[in-house]
Amino acid sequence: MTATIQIVSFAPDSPLSGHVYEAKDIETESKFLVKVLSKISSDGTPLPQQQRDLQLEEIRLRQLASGHPNILSLLQVIEKLEEICLVFEYYPGGSLFEAMPALRTARYDAGIGVFLQILSAVKHCHNMGIYLRDLNPRHMFLDGNLNQVKLTEFRLATSSEESGDIGVGFGVGMLPYMAPGNKPSPL
Repeated sequence: MTATIQIVSFAPDSPLSGHVYEAKDIETESKFLVKVLSKISSDGTPLPQQQRDLQLEEIRLRQLASGHPNILSLLQVIEKLEEICLVFEYYPGGSLFEAMPALRTARYDAGIGVFLQILSAVKHCHNMGIYLRDLNPRHMFLDGNLNQVKLTEFRLATSSEESGDIGVGFGVGMLPYMAPGNKPSPL
């Protein structure tokens, strides 16, 4: 991909976590999503090596999983001095979480189809040795017709069969979606 990409707008409702923007190719008008990973901490110093390693692992695992029809494809990685830009295919629609009320009233087979697509994507990841630790409806795109779902979140994914707490001192993922054995103990 050798396109000249221009940021068009901030995408605050994107199921991709972090700073995500809608962008377009200046020549073809093709749309993309761009996730920006900062290499700099909020205090202006370089990110600690552990956080940089997590960013690089996210990129590696995304590249490995891309190409499945139910995983948002990473098209290009642009490394800059203070940030890394991940360029993804553009996918219209919103999060599966936002679409759940519509799914409740949709045909039965629509919900089953979405569920089977999620299973297919997770199976693909597991076959590639990728284990998603933050799999929840807020991190999945669903098209406006409730036909196709795409997994978007690999920030906390791992290639290790032993998950651990990735050195942050608490479980990973969003509390409402954590397995009971991974939830932090009450103080």
